[in-house]
Amino acid sequence: MKNFNKGFTLKFLFTTTMFVSFILTLFICAIIGYRSEMASLIKNSLDHNQIHANKLAATADVLLISAKRSLAIVSKSVGEGDSANDLQSKLDLAMAGNNVYNSVFITDNEGVITQSSPNSLGVVGRKLTSEGALQSIESKKPLISDPYIGTTGRLLVLISHPIFDEKGTYKGFVGGNIYLRGKNIFETLLSNQMPIEHGSYLYVVSKSGELIFHPDESRLGQNVLENAAVQEVVHSKKGAIRIKNTAGVDMLAGYSPVDSAGWGIVFQTPTQELLTSAINLVFDMFLLSSPFILLWMVLCYWVIGVISKPLYDLAQFARRLYGQDQEREPLFPSKHKLNYEANELYRTFSKAVTSMQSHINELSFEATKDPLTGLENRRTMEMLLQEWIKNQVPFSYIIIDIDHFKSVNDTFGHQKGDEVLKFLADKLKELTRAEDICCRFGGEEFVILSPQANSSESYRMAERLRLEMENTVCPIGKSITVSIGIASSPKDGLVLPEIKDKADQALYSSKNNGRNQVTVFR
Repeated sequence: MKNFNKGFTLKFLFTTTMFVSFILTLFICAIIGYRSEMASLIKNSLDHNQIHANKLAATADVLLISAKRSLAIVSKSVGEGDSANDLQSKLDLAMAGNNVYNSVFITDNEGVITQSSPNSLGVVGRKLTSEGALQSIESKKPLISDPYIGTTGRLLVLISHPIFDEKGTYKGFVGGNIYLRGKNIFETLLSNQMPIEHGSYLYVVSKSGELIFHPDESRLGQNVLENAAVQEVVHSKKGAIRIKNTAGVDMLAGYSPVDSAGWGIVFQTPTQELLTSAINLVFDMFLLSSPFILLWMVLCYWVIGVISKPLYDLAQFARRLYGQDQEREPLFPSKHKLNYEANELYRTFSKAVTSMQSHINELSFEATKDPLTGLENRRTMEMLLQEWIKNQVPFSYIIIDIDHFKSVNDTFGHQKGDEVLKFLADKLKELTRAEDICCRFGGEEFVILSPQANSSESYRMAERLRLEMENTVCPIGKSITVSIGIASSPKDGLVLPEIKDKADQALYSSKNNGRNQVTVFR
C-alpha cells in the first residue's frame, strides 16, 4: 500500500493541477461563450423581428390606403348621382382592383343595402344591424371597425366611407368586408411572409387589442391587450421587446403599427429556440476544439514528465504559441516563480478560447454584412431576392458600378479606393427609402433592392444618386461618376437569373453609351 505520508510525486501534483485548471477554464469559457452568444442572438433576433414587422406594416399600410381610396371613389360617385350601372361597375372595380375585400356594398342612410359586389350575394334590400354598420351610420366618418360577428355569422372587419350628396346631406355609406377567417389579400400576404425557422410567427391586432390575424384561427377575435408588445403597438409605437405572451411563453417580439388602420403587427420568436441554438453553438465549438484540447493535455503530460524541466518547457511552449514573449528566460526557474507556468497556461488557453469566440462573432457578422461598407452582403441579397420571387413581391433591381474605379486605386491607392466605396455606401443609405435594401455586390458594384417600386420610380431615385455623385466631392478630392442599370419584376421577368441578366444589360448599355448615366431595361 502506498505510504501517503511521503506525499505525492511532483508529476502527479502538477498533472492533477493541470487537469483541474483545464476543466475550470473550459467551464468558465463555456459560460462566457454561452452568455455572449445568447446576448448576440437575442439582440439580432429583436432587430430582425422589428425590421420584419416594419416592412410588413408598411406593405399593409399601402394596401389599406389603396382599399380605402377605392371606397371613397364609389362614395363620391353615389353622391354625384351616377347611374346604378355605373355604380355597379365601380363597385366591381373596387372589389377586384385591390383584392382586399371579400365583398363591397352601398347602403342608404338607414343601413339598407342598395347594391353589392359580388352581385350574387343576395343581400340587396337587407338592413344591416351589425356593430360595424351602426358605428358607420352613427359616426358619418370614414371608419375601420373592430372585429365583430356579422349577420352571416362570420368574424369580419368593416371598412366604410360615408356618402354625402352635393348639399352635404348624409345618404348612407360604402362598405367593404374583410373576412378574418376567409381568403383575402392580408391572409395571403401575411401567411407567405411567415418564416419557419426558430419557431417564429406573427399576428395582427386591432386598435382595441383584438386578434385579426393569427396562425391559430381559433384565437381570432381574442383580446390580447395584456401583452406588453400589444400595449405599445396599439399606441402607434414601434420597437422590440422581450416579453412573456398571454400563454406565459418567453418571446422576443418586434412590433410596428399600421398607421392607416390603427392596427399593429407583432413578429415574435420563442426565446427557448435561441437558447437551444446558443447551447448547440457552444457545444459545436467545444466539439470542434476537443481534439486539440486532448492533444494539448497529452503534450503537457509528456512535458511535465521530463524531470530536468518539469514545467518550464510547458510555459515556453505556451509562449511560442502566440510568440508574444521574446525575452530570454533562465533555463531553470527559481522557487519564487512557482505559479508562473500555471498562470501562463491558463492565460494562453483563455486566449485560445477567446480567439475562437471572436472568430465565431466575426463569421456571424460576415454572414450577413459587408465588412467594409456595413451594407448587406451578396448572400443576404440572394436570400431576400429568392423570398420576394417566391412570394411574388414586385421590386426593382438597381445595379450601380463606379466608373473608372481601377484608375482611382492606381492613382490614389487602395486605401483611398476603400474610402470611396464607403462614401458611395453612405450616399446609398442617404438617398434611398427606408424600405429599400442596399447591398454591396462585389468590388465596386452595388445593388439597391426596391420593393413595390416600378421602373419609373426607380429611375428617378437612381438619377438622384447619379447627380449627387457627379456633383459631390468624394475622399479623393474630386467627384466620381457611376453607371446604373435597372430591371424590374414582374415586368422584366419572374425568375431571378433573368432579372439580373436584364439589369446587367442595362448597366452595360450605360457604360457603352459613355458612362455616368442611368439605363432602364427596355
